Amino acid sequence: MLLVTDDRVEEVSEPLPGLLSAQKKDQSAVGVNLSPSLAPPEQQRDCHHVLGQFASLFSLTAGVTHLCTHDVDTGDSPPVKQKIYRVPEKKQPKKVIWTEACQTAFEALKAAMCMAPVLKAPDFSKEFVVQAYASEHGVRVVLAQLNEEGLDQSVAFISRRLLPREHRWSTIELEAFAVVWTLKKLRH
Repeated sequence: MLLVTDDRVEEVSEPLPGLLSAQKKDQSAVGVNLSPSLAPPEQQRDCHHVLGQFASLFSLTAGVTHLCTHDVDTGDSPPVKQKIYRVPEKKQPKKVIWTEACQTAFEALKAAMCMAPVLKAPDFSKEFVVQAYASEHGVRVVLAQLNEEGLDQSVAFISRRLLPREHRWSTIELEAFAVVWTLKKLRH
């Protein structure tokens, strides 16, 4: 049984079989090799295709979304800080406006994809730490354990987008949902 208080899993008396299968499935995405000569996208469909290659990066590595911010030129008003995946909007022209900031973010994504995330194999004799983050767009969870130095070492990263009906939930409901969803997901 798992007893969750705050963001800690206090007791693990049975292993989480879903954790091993999910980690095994995600490990195949770690070995993605991107050529440094990968050209930046020129059309919307190219941008969607290239960013699809980076999907595993966002599901495996915590805190990497800062790699893909860039400024969107809005004409008369000051630039707006956006994610690189916001470039191919329907309101934008078919040809992607690829700025120097987009190129810098693109190079950072390529470099991050070539590095394997540091994940620790779970030790079921130790406590697990569940760090759940909920926003208006989705739920992100980091499952960790304390290492020998007493620091959190990541075991797994999982996330999901919110359904339209879940957007109406309050923050505390989303946080509770994140913890419950995580425990159910890792158990199966």
